Amino acid sequence: MKRFAVLGFVAVLLLSAPGCGGADSLAKEQISLMNDLAASIEKKEPADKQKAIADKMKAVGEKFEKLKLSDEEKEKLKKKYEGDMKAAAERLFKAIVANPEAAANIGDAMKKDK
Repeated sequence: MKRFAVLGFVAVLLLSAPGCGGADSLAKEQISLMNDLAASIEKKEPADKQKAIADKMKAVGEKFEKLKLSDEEKEKLKKKYEGDMKAAAERLFKAIVANPEAAANIGDAMKKDK
């Protein structure tokens, strides 16, 4: 179930991002962090390293939300990075499925604060 939460978090990040320069940088950073987290899980690195990466991902997501983008801007950005984001999300999902203990390591960072 936690792995679906991770993918849901990734989808929210995609949909909450704009098409301007700052959003482009955030989208690229998020993709990079997703790949970094997947690599960390695949290598079975320490939980604190995985949590640190997940915390960075959450911070990027919060920056996206603060941009308050229009639906049109969100859609443009989604289309622009859809392939890279999908590949990174799939890699992360596979890493978590292969190493379920990683979900516990990153679970708190992936939760949305309300």
